[in-house]
Amino acid sequence: MFPFAFLPVFSFYFYGLGLLPLLGPDEPRYAQVAREMFLRGDLTTPTLGGHNWFEKPALLYWLMMVAYKLFGVTEWSARIGPALCGLLTVASICFVSRRSDNETKSFSSLASFISATSLGPIVFARAASFDIVVTMTTAWALAFFLSQEINTDLRAKRWLLV
Repeated sequence: MFPFAFLPVFSFYFYGLGLLPLLGPDEPRYAQVAREMFLRGDLTTPTLGGHNWFEKPALLYWLMMVAYKLFGVTEWSARIGPALCGLLTVASICFVSRRSDNETKSFSSLASFISATSLGPIVFARAASFDIVVTMTTAWALAFFLSQEINTDLRAKRWLLV
């Protein structure tokens, strides 16, 4: 039942990613940095206009480069990596809530639904920016920590979840 409930969320995060052009100063800049890395075949040195651009970590650029390789250099390709990171953020919340609610799994469904339909993750997952990528990596780090601590110390379970 759970995978069928996830299909509308999955389609919502990916629908229409390429309908709008890249917005603001950041989306075009990050897409261009990834495009230059992609055209040069360089995974280590981000450049913007031929000059080194070491302003941000490379994970978003790598996600964009993979999408450029698979789907071509488009707005949709630039935004598919952050959309995937948005879904992985929701999955981290589902993971930790399922680990903490062993009996009914109702908490897990509610937590997943709330996180998947919250405005913040939706907005940031639809933009070619670093915000949701950092959120996803932090969410998974916390999810792994919480799942380990919840299983080892049941007395602290409530405090950790709060």
